[in-house]
Amino acid sequence: MRHRTFAACALLVLAVELLALGRQPVRGPSTAEVERIVAGELQVRNHEPVSDVRCVRRADDAATCVALMYGGWRTRVAVTIDFETRRVESIVES
Repeated sequence: MRHRTFAACALLVLAVELLALGRQPVRGPSTAEVERIVAGELQVRNHEPVSDVRCVRRADDAATCVALMYGGWRTRVAVTIDFETRRVESIVES
């Protein structure tokens, strides 16, 4: 009887842990991924190669970036990230 009770409890704990693993919060792209996406978007928009992009995450769904262009000028960029698609939703140059 003790072995059956132990096995039942162990199976119950395992089931609860598996359910908890399935409900992990959705994470957006990493900061490095955001920097790569911003660099690609700016190259397409400005028709000029991007030297470097550095971003700071203000929140899980937003970042502020500075892009250094090969021409020597810099531009500030605000980025919004969509959690469901893990993609950069909007890029606004300032």
